[in-house]
Parts: sequence; C-alpha cells; structure tokens
Amino acid sequence: MIALVVENPLGKTGVGRYTRYLIDLLDSNCIEYDIIDYTKTLSHDRVVSKRQWYRRLSYILVLFGFRDIITLNKYDLFIFPTASPMSVLTRGKRIVAVHDLMHKFYNFREVSRFDIRTYRDCLYGSLSKSMVTVVLDSEVGAEHWKMFFGHANKTVVIPFYADLESNGQIKSDLIRDNDLDNYLFYPAAFWSHKNHLNLVKAVKELVTASNLAFKLVFCGKANAISEKIMDLIGEFNLKEYFVILDFVGDNELIELYLNSKGLIFPSYFGPTNIPPLEAISLGVPIAVADVFEPKAIYGEGILTFDPDDIQGISEACRTLLCSEKVYLGNVKNNKVKFVQSWLGALNEN
Repeated sequence: MIALVVENPLGKTGVGRYTRYLIDLLDSNCIEYDIIDYTKTLSHDRVVSKRQWYRRLSYILVLFGFRDIITLNKYDLFIFPTASPMSVLTRGKRIVAVHDLMHKFYNFREVSRFDIRTYRDCLYGSLSKSMVTVVLDSEVGAEHWKMFFGHANKTVVIPFYADLESNGQIKSDLIRDNDLDNYLFYPAAFWSHKNHLNLVKAVKELVTASNLAFKLVFCGKANAISEKIMDLIGEFNLKEYFVILDFVGDNELIELYLNSKGLIFPSYFGPTNIPPLEAISLGVPIAVADVFEPKAIYGEGILTFDPDDIQGISEACRTLLCSEKVYLGNVKNNKVKFVQSWLGALNEN
C-alpha cells in the first residue's frame, strides 16, 4: 500500500501542481494508495487527514537531528511531492522529490535567512542518510545534490513538465480592458530572487533607447516586494508600460501566454522553472536567465541572457518584441515521460 503525503496546501504553486500530477498519475493507473493530508484542505476519496500540530512539531525534531522515528505499518512506500519534515521522520521506504538547492547558491532572504538555511541543511542532510530515493528535476539538479549531499540511498532524475493546452487564441475582457497588444509576460510570485527589479530597470533602458510601444505584464499576490516594484516603476515614470495582475486562473494564464510576444523570465533560481515549460507547451517564445544550463532543460532554440546585465535583459525584451526569429523551446519533457519515469520508480521500490 502506497501513501502520498501532503504537507502544504496545494494552491497555485509549483509543488501544488506537482502534487496534483502525482494524484492524477496514481488515479489513472489504478494504483491502490491513500493521501495522508496534514493540511486538512484536500477533497478526495482517498484522503486520510492528520493533525496539524503533529506537523508543526516535526520541524523542531528535524532541527535536532531526529529521523526515521515515525512508523505507519499500513504502508509499504511513502511518496513526498517535496522534501519536508515528515519525509525525514517517517520510517520505511520513501520517494522524495527535491526541486532545488538554491539556498546553497544565493543569499536572498527567502532562502538564506539563518533559520531557513539551517533547517534546509538539516532536512537534506538527514534525507541523504535515510532509506530514501531522491527524485531530482534534471541532470543539473542531480549534480547539485551530489555536490552538497552526495550520500543518498538512491537518486533518480525525473524531469518536470507542464501540460497547458490551448483551445485557440482568444482575446477576452482581460486583454481588452488592459489594452494588451504588444506585450511580454512574466508570471511569477513577487520574491527577490524573481528579479523583477532588474526587469523594470531593463524596461527603462529599452524605453530610453527606442520608441517601441509595448507593455510588460506581471501577475502574483501583492506583498512588500511588489510595493518596491511599484515604487521603482513610479520613480522611472513607467506606469504606462506595466500591467500588474493578481493570481490568475489557468484559462486566463493560457490567454495571457498566447496573446503575448513571449515569456521573459529573469529569475535567478533553477534548474527547472514552470513558466518556461508552460510557454513551451503552448508554443510561446521564451527568453530565460542563463543560469543552471537552461538550454539543457528547455532546448537549444531559446533566447538566454545574464540576469545581472540590465542591458542584456533589455536587449532580450527588444528581441522578443521585434525579431522575426521565433525563440521556441524544444524540450522533450512531457506527461508520458513523467508518468513512465514515476511508475518505474514505484516499481523499483
């Protein structure tokens, strides 16, 4: 019997999407399993809810080095859609997805704050010593794991994918009300590592150097970082060049991709990011920060740039807006490969 362990609300996050894909995989292949839900938010006939306080205590146990202490005899294998406290504390065979080790590479507060960095090092260090199969997103991700936590029981690379599908290019009220015609799209939460501020500076560079009429569309939940972005846009007198939306649903997201000139993606983090995969699945051109070998993940046809180079970002924006060449990814990651790789990992455990 398999248990899929959910410790975070699915929401509109990468981990949420990954979890939904795993649920679909298990359901569509008629695999007998339970969903152990520590969030008490899931609606599914296989859900077995657990108390939230139990999970909160688990963070403290991980920080003090505890591992393999919780026994759930009903299950032969546990699947964790992301590395988490319970993935360390649960005893038995486990498959754990580790999506990135960016706290080892950058000093952005959201990943490098002392308590966060310490917790992550304890978490991954304990995983490397447990009876765990670690699933990584790419060969680059596998190299990162080997570099920092090289003694895992087993590692396997299962590339992520996105499966957005278009029913045709539609211009709804969202497009018309925001006067969106010649625009670039950047769907990303407002975190420092997403590099919105450099993108705003690049737009200033482009506006100063040309007479292009265009817009840049952001979407994400407002926070302190988004206020800084708005302040910089105001300081540069660029309000007419930006449209900032809240989270959007999948239908609106698809519409914003398809009607855009392309995805501009200056985030520092990787190796794999969901928006480029979404854009590729819809046949939308992309320009991606040249970090962690993006062409190995998204294909040789994409446009890349240095995320610290304002002029380079500006030129990438201009190229997407004006070039006759279409910078498409040719990534071969797809649902079939994802499903087959996961089924292989399940069978081996």
